[in-house]
Amino acid sequence: MSSVHKRVLLADLGNPDASLRPYETVKHVLRQVSPADVVRCIADSGLRGRGGAGFPAGIKWRAVAQELSDIKYIVANGAEGEPGTYKDRYLMKHLPHLVIAGMIIAARAVGARKGYIYIHHEAEDCMAAIRAALDEARRLGYLGEDILGSGFSLDLDVHMAGVGYVAGEETAVLQFIEGKPAMPRAKPPYPTTKGLWEKPTLVNNVETLANVEPILRNGAAWYRSIGTADTPGTILMSLNGVRNPGVYEVEAGTPLREVIYGIGGGPAGEGIKAILPGGYASAFLGTDDLDVPLEYGALRERGSSLGCATIHLFDKNACMVEVASKVMQFAAAETCGQCFPCRKGTREFLKLSLDLERGKAGEDWEQQLEGVFSLTGRKTLCGLDKAASAVMRSAYRLFADEFAQHLRFTCESCYSEAVHP
Repeated sequence: MSSVHKRVLLADLGNPDASLRPYETVKHVLRQVSPADVVRCIADSGLRGRGGAGFPAGIKWRAVAQELSDIKYIVANGAEGEPGTYKDRYLMKHLPHLVIAGMIIAARAVGARKGYIYIHHEAEDCMAAIRAALDEARRLGYLGEDILGSGFSLDLDVHMAGVGYVAGEETAVLQFIEGKPAMPRAKPPYPTTKGLWEKPTLVNNVETLANVEPILRNGAAWYRSIGTADTPGTILMSLNGVRNPGVYEVEAGTPLREVIYGIGGGPAGEGIKAILPGGYASAFLGTDDLDVPLEYGALRERGSSLGCATIHLFDKNACMVEVASKVMQFAAAETCGQCFPCRKGTREFLKLSLDLERGKAGEDWEQQLEGVFSLTGRKTLCGLDKAASAVMRSAYRLFADEFAQHLRFTCESCYSEAVHP
C-alpha cells in the first residue's frame, strides 16, 4: 500500500490544463448514464461520508432519489468549524471544479435542481474561488437550464456558513440557509425526507462530493481497489503538530505511524505523548496506537474515530490536563445549549479541568468528574456532547498519572512555590 503516491482527489493539483477535465465526466454521465446507475455506482464504490460520521454515501443518495417530490435540493457542506481542520477549504480553493462536477452528478442522480455550497464565514478565498468556478461552469453550459440538451437543469449558489462549530451540523446548515439560527434540530425526520424548506435534500461534505467524479470516471471496482474494505478510497488529512503541517491525501488504512513520520516528517516537538486522530471530536490515542490503520472501523475499535481526519499531535512536554482543558474550552464555548447533557456537561468538564490545572481541585474532584461522565456521552441533537465526553474520558484514562499529580499539586510543569506557597 503506497499512501504517499496514491492520489485520487489531488491527482490534477497544480495542473491548470486539467482544471476543467471533471466536466468531461459530467458530459458522459448526462448523456449515457442513468440516474439510477449513478446511485448504484456510488453505493457499490463504498464511498463513506467524509464529514465525520462516515455514513455510506450510497444509502443517503438512494434515500433522496426514492423520494417523490417535485422539488429537491443538494448542499455541499464546507463549514469546517473545528480547530486545525482545513481540507475542505483546500479542495474548494485549489480544485473548485472537482467539487462542482461532483455536485452536478449527484444532483442529477437524486433529482435535485437547486443547490448550495456552504462555506466557512472566514474563508473568503474559498468563496472567491468557488464563485469564479461557478461562473465559468455557467459560461460553459454545465449549469443552468437544460444542461447540454439533457433535459436536466441545475442552479448552484454559495452560502456563507453560520458562526460556530454546530453551524456545520447538517440540520443546522439547513436551518441557516433557510434564514434561521444555525441550530441543530431533531432527527427524524432526516434531511433526505424533509430538508431545506421541508423538501428532500442531499447534504454531503465537500470532500465526499469531490470523490464523485473520479468514481464515475474510473468505476466502483477501481475505487474499491484503493484503501480498505471498511473504508475504500483515500482520505484528505489535516496534520498539526508535525514538522511538515498541511493537507495530505492518504490511502485509507495507512498506519498512523506512516502518516506522522513518513508524510508529516515526525513530531514538531520532542517525541510523541498523545494523538487526536480525528480532531476535537475524537478520543486521545497513545504511542501504543501508532500502528492502527486510519479507517473508521479500526479507530472505533480503539475507542476513537476518524472524525474530520484532522491529526493533532502532542509531544512529551505537553501537559495533558492543560490539553484537555483547552479542548473543553472549545466545547463549552461552542455548545448551542439546546440539549441539557451538552450544555451542562461541557461547562462542568471545563470547570473541573480548569480547577485541576490551577490547583483548585477539591477532595471530591474525581467523584465530580464521574458524575459528569454519567450525564454525558448520550444521544443529543449533534455530536458535540459525545465528543467532549470521549476526549475527557480518554485523557483521564490514558494519562491518569498526570491527573493524579495535579490532584497532589506535584506537577512540576504547572506548579511552583511562588504560585502555590
